[in-house]
Amino acid sequence: MAVAYHRRQMISAWNDVVNDRQPSMIELFHQQVMLGQGTKRTIRFQLERYEYHRNKVVQWGELAHREFLLQHIVKPSDEAEQLWRRLQQAFPDNIHVTSTCPRTPEPMRIEVWDHPSRMSQWEAFMAEHDVSDFRTRFRPTSDEDSTKDTQDGHSDEVQSLHPPGSVEEGMKADELERQHRWDDLEGKSNE
Repeated sequence: MAVAYHRRQMISAWNDVVNDRQPSMIELFHQQVMLGQGTKRTIRFQLERYEYHRNKVVQWGELAHREFLLQHIVKPSDEAEQLWRRLQQAFPDNIHVTSTCPRTPEPMRIEVWDHPSRMSQWEAFMAEHDVSDFRTRFRPTSDEDSTKDTQDGHSDEVQSLHPPGSVEEGMKADELERQHRWDDLEGKSNE
């Protein structure tokens, strides 16, 4: 029963992030009393709410969390951008993936939250792509070149296929593409 509650709250919070909905008075009360946080009527509140309930779903074993610190790909770099596009193509229906956007080059760090049964696929993908000859093995295709991110500069914010971090343009479209993964989780909440 508790996992169903956290699953519903996680999905609700993410929908609020995508739709930029402000928290209700009841949610503010929950934030102050239950979570011990001050009153914040911001998108950050919805992201914190999402993270809190997502982490509870992980604790219950419905989702798995894995962090990958890549040895051969640094970020920012063309290779990191290409890997991110490949990741989006390989796992278009993931639950949540983030990567930091450092200002100076450092090993790329990717965090994944997905169904436990898919973690072996994530591990295989990372092992296949975290190689010293990435640039020669994975030359960009014309499709990848046409979708290259045009972000000017870098920041310490988080690049995300899903929250937390910054809410990027096009996230609503990304959310629709991944909706069936959320539907899988929602279907379980009716159990």
